[in-house]
Amino acid sequence: MKTLTFIAISALFFTTSGAFSMDLDATVAITGNAIAVQPSGNTTACANEFGLWIIDSSLPSQPATLGFWGSPGLSQGVAVSGNFAYLCDGAKGVHIVDFSDPGAMTSPADLSQADYGSGAAVFGSNLFVNMGEDGLGIYDISIPDQPVHLNTYQTSGWAVSSTFENNLLAVAVAGVGVDLLDGSDLTNPVIHSTLDLPGNVTALTIANDTLYVLRSEFGLGVWDVTDPANPDELVLMETGGYSTDMLFTEDHLVIADWLQGVQIYDVSDLARIILTADFIPDGFPYDLSYDNGTLTLASGSDGVEFWDISTITAPLKLAVEQIEGSSQDVFFSVEGLIFEAAGDAGLRVWDINQLASGPVAQTNTTGWANSITASQNWIYLSDGFQGVKILTLETTPVVSFEVETDDYAGKIVINGNDDLFVSQSASGFLGFNLEDTGQLIEYGLTSASDLIHGLAASTELLITAEGAAGFEVFDISDVMNPQVVAQLTPDGGAWAALLDGSTAYIGAGWNGLEVFDLSIPSAPVSLGSIGNIGWVEGLTLGPNSSVHVSSGEAGIYSLDVSTMPPFVYDSFNSYGKARSAHIYQSTLVLADNMDLSVFGIPLGLISSGSGIPLDYTLQDPYPNPFNPTAAITFALRQSQNVDLLVYDLLGRQVASLWSGNLIAGEHRFDWHPTANIASGQYFITLQVGDNHTVKPIVFLK
Repeated sequence: MKTLTFIAISALFFTTSGAFSMDLDATVAITGNAIAVQPSGNTTACANEFGLWIIDSSLPSQPATLGFWGSPGLSQGVAVSGNFAYLCDGAKGVHIVDFSDPGAMTSPADLSQADYGSGAAVFGSNLFVNMGEDGLGIYDISIPDQPVHLNTYQTSGWAVSSTFENNLLAVAVAGVGVDLLDGSDLTNPVIHSTLDLPGNVTALTIANDTLYVLRSEFGLGVWDVTDPANPDELVLMETGGYSTDMLFTEDHLVIADWLQGVQIYDVSDLARIILTADFIPDGFPYDLSYDNGTLTLASGSDGVEFWDISTITAPLKLAVEQIEGSSQDVFFSVEGLIFEAAGDAGLRVWDINQLASGPVAQTNTTGWANSITASQNWIYLSDGFQGVKILTLETTPVVSFEVETDDYAGKIVINGNDDLFVSQSASGFLGFNLEDTGQLIEYGLTSASDLIHGLAASTELLITAEGAAGFEVFDISDVMNPQVVAQLTPDGGAWAALLDGSTAYIGAGWNGLEVFDLSIPSAPVSLGSIGNIGWVEGLTLGPNSSVHVSSGEAGIYSLDVSTMPPFVYDSFNSYGKARSAHIYQSTLVLADNMDLSVFGIPLGLISSGSGIPLDYTLQDPYPNPFNPTAAITFALRQSQNVDLLVYDLLGRQVASLWSGNLIAGEHRFDWHPTANIASGQYFITLQVGDNHTVKPIVFLK
């Protein structure tokens, strides 16, 4: 009898309701996590979680980004045929993307049979799609943008990888092993045999009647499949830490491993496999591709790497194409210019009417551009340990002045008296008076009790959001000598702040938004609160009694604050983590760490509709792989019983994140594995009534 062990997991969750009709007018992706690559002629297609990048790789030593197509889900893989990419987008299926014009990519069709897309491969005129628990989808792509569905091979578990050669089709099934099938008639593949393999198969390849199987924890296995009904195991070899992908070229096997880098083995004599070369790439290699002597790596947050392996024993690094920047904050000017604090990319300027053409100007700074505001003629940019930059407010900004700070320059705000305040990490905040010349006259440093995460100011009050320590209210009527008049600690802490007259809006982390009346600053009075809106990172005042909440991975929420408690009348789940927003008239610009988005907002008009999902859905866990915490989000059409469980590769339950009734709407739970949970692949299972959905997830200690 099996012994079942229940592991208690601390879970955070949220629900939302309201109508979801916020209109996305445009988006420009600016950074990402490269997880899959596929060369095609002089270009390379790269999938990150948020869409498809096309890179000019005609000169691998000088790659250049040509365009981006944003996907609605979390992309996990890509395959290419001609000028068409098959982008695997998790729960959103598979999108066919035409990149013949990389600057204006389109998606002429989706693969309707692919309920889930976790990876794909093209062999000749056939496309094979790993569809998770739905098996392996097989398509004829003789006409690339008009695939013909041939068959769906139903696997006994999660389909994770496939390969095809000489009518032999091999399919990796998580927790089961590898199915070997007769693929001479792909409308009806017939199984030859199954390799019973424990562990997580990450890649397969067949060459010269030899099957190579890569397992993340166990390394490389090699089988003679001359008779696929009776495969003969030849080799079992450790490859190092956590192996992710492999490919075969010119009697050599190239293996990518997160901990050991890239290893190249001579496999011309399987009785004596020789390591001929290895190297450590800049990032963690997720995926490999090879074309005409060039090895291309998807290296996560380090971008796409190009290596010359024409001399197989002496790999030579050619270049890295890293999409620069991480959007932190924005300011939208009357002239239709968007000024973006873009992290390591400094200050970027965008024309709202020409977003697809890229930024019209960029000013690199020496620090980390993380917060921005502006007066009539000047831009004020906090630049981390490099202090404050003052630039001209024009299409091509020029740094006119710089102010050194003793500590990290974080949030920056201007109040109604033309006073500027800059948070100084744990030291407090600096105050300045703005001069028409752009210069700053320093008032001095005011101490805070803890690290400042958010800053807000009115003519006479200033609030510092200090994380778990709560928030402090300062009287700045004497701006030379600010005084603390109140300190409060909401249950969720204080991570963002906004002041509108005597009303304070406090972002309380997972607890949502808290609203306080500061008519008597020394005695704040709670007016109301709203939860279930994600982790509040930024707050923006909108028209007609609205507040817009940048809620990290939950996206952007529009709240009606005309009555208390506030309620959601609109929302949009942005591609990455929504950090900050700025509004001018009826346009909202959102700084997301993965892209820059522009919205038309409904000016306080409550949208019609229930906002309840049409069916239950389980989103891809994020991040994946993860350490220490992963977020699992799903939506329910109606109130019902739900079991959210975690299983290992052997089918053993290792955690229960929720078991019981939940109301309709979106819900989020966090999995934080306990100390006895080992690194490796697991499966998140959502059971709703008689239906269940499974998502793979990798935990790395």
